Amino acid sequence: MFSVGVLANGVVGESHRVTEELIGHPFPFGFPRAYYIGAHHPAAGLFTGREHVRLFARATCNSHLARIAFISDRSGNPDVWAMPSNGGPARPITTHPANDNQPDWSPDGREIAFRSRRDGTTNIWIVPAEGGKPRRLTTDPAVDLTPQWSPDGKWVAFHSLRGGVRRHWRIPAEGGEARPVNESGEGKGVWSHDGTELFYACYSRKKLCAVNIETGRERIFLG
Repeated sequence: MFSVGVLANGVVGESHRVTEELIGHPFPFGFPRAYYIGAHHPAAGLFTGREHVRLFARATCNSHLARIAFISDRSGNPDVWAMPSNGGPARPITTHPANDNQPDWSPDGREIAFRSRRDGTTNIWIVPAEGGKPRRLTTDPAVDLTPQWSPDGKWVAFHSLRGGVRRHWRIPAEGGEARPVNESGEGKGVWSHDGTELFYACYSRKKLCAVNIETGRERIFLG
């Protein structure tokens, strides 16, 4: 069982607890899960007692109204919740018997993308940041994971097993046809600030990679 706190600027020892309730949703695979919330705000850390999770907090209206999106099962099953990054009341953004996870704020702070199995398959959904009726963004029967808004808010990138191949895709945020970004790719994708590339960890090669969104050309940075 874990509580949630914020680690200022990623510096150990400067954290403060922002939730009073305990979260009973375990982290899978034995390592912390990362939620990349925005591209234009300083990094904060979200930790859960024994686990530490990187979080980038995005202001919903301005820099003084930063909020955190996180997963809690305090209502009985994992849902998306939101709260002020400096503490305060948390409230559910989604309420559904299915497992909702991997939230990501839109650049304007008005919507949150997340993955859910509420229709029997694991797809990407979008919900208003203040709560409301979610809309299904992807409809493929394959597993779609880790949604990530583009900096201009026009696209949502995600990782999928479509066709039995692990790779990254992008889909218009308003809905439409999904397009593959690379031939193969692993891990959660993170957009470059200018929206021209998607960065991701190539686990099998133990490298950091980036792919150009338009051309599909891949760059390798670390090895």
